[in-house]
Amino acid sequence: MIVLLKRRLEKVDPEMKGIITTTISNKYFLKRDIPQRDYYWALAAIYNIRSARHDNEALVRLAGRMAEKGDWKRASDYGRAAYEDARIYNSRSRMIEVAPVLVATQQYIGKKAEHYRRMLWGVGIAGVVLFSCLLFFVLDAARRRRKLVAEKENLRAVAEEKERVLEDFRTMLTEKEESAVCFLNLALDSVLKFEQMKQLVLMRLEAGESERLKKTMKNPALLDNFKETCLKRFDVAFLRLYPTFLKEVNALLRPDHQLVLPDTEIMNNELRLLAFLRIGITDSSHIAAILGVSVNTVYCYRTKIRNCALDRRSLEKQIAEIMRKE
Repeated sequence: MIVLLKRRLEKVDPEMKGIITTTISNKYFLKRDIPQRDYYWALAAIYNIRSARHDNEALVRLAGRMAEKGDWKRASDYGRAAYEDARIYNSRSRMIEVAPVLVATQQYIGKKAEHYRRMLWGVGIAGVVLFSCLLFFVLDAARRRRKLVAEKENLRAVAEEKERVLEDFRTMLTEKEESAVCFLNLALDSVLKFEQMKQLVLMRLEAGESERLKKTMKNPALLDNFKETCLKRFDVAFLRLYPTFLKEVNALLRPDHQLVLPDTEIMNNELRLLAFLRIGITDSSHIAAILGVSVNTVYCYRTKIRNCALDRRSLEKQIAEIMRKE
């Protein structure tokens, strides 16, 4: 039968080809030859569309078959085309027949759209989370960089401060070395002076000039020049360490009682007294011996300067706290 229908298919008019191919597809369905049935369903749909004489039964069945296979794209396209044909030919039976296919495809498309929508939401949320994480890492990296820059600046400032302190220490050592050399020379001169006096005493004693020796020893001018030289060396060494000492002292005194030195002097006995207080020599008897004056004179110096101070009770303490200036 199928062979006869196929031979007839080659001879009939185009309007009849759709009916014959539909019949052939039904025959194959009875023989359980589904691939051939589907093939002739598709061929019947093509002939029906070409002839356009009645509603397309094969297209409806083809849409249903695509829905069964899960080819929802084709099922939707074929179903819409079949529904449009049924509407044109006003075939309510075809509309009812194709409706379940259209509903199923629409449900599938809706589920697919919902799936895509959820995917888009998921991708969007993931993107937001990823962007938030990236922003957090960028901000954290910027914060860490600022912290490192600040620490670097602090380290540089500390290094510069340590370098400055070290340079100050080197300068202080140099000045102290110079001062030590100065005082060492002073001590050496004292030893030499003592040696000269020893030789003088021995020579006079060996020559039997004891009376002359006594007269020489009683002469106050014997050591005056040496003491004056020693004090001048002390003045130079002290002012190398404290070059603004006079200015600092005057800041502690009342304006009408400032210490003023003549151009020919760099320090006088009053300023030397304060210099001794600054380096820790506070005993009046020791100061008197160094300056070559009486203890009462030293007391007078201290009282006079204290009375000139802005704060007489703490003057000597303030003198002792004067810092060395660069």
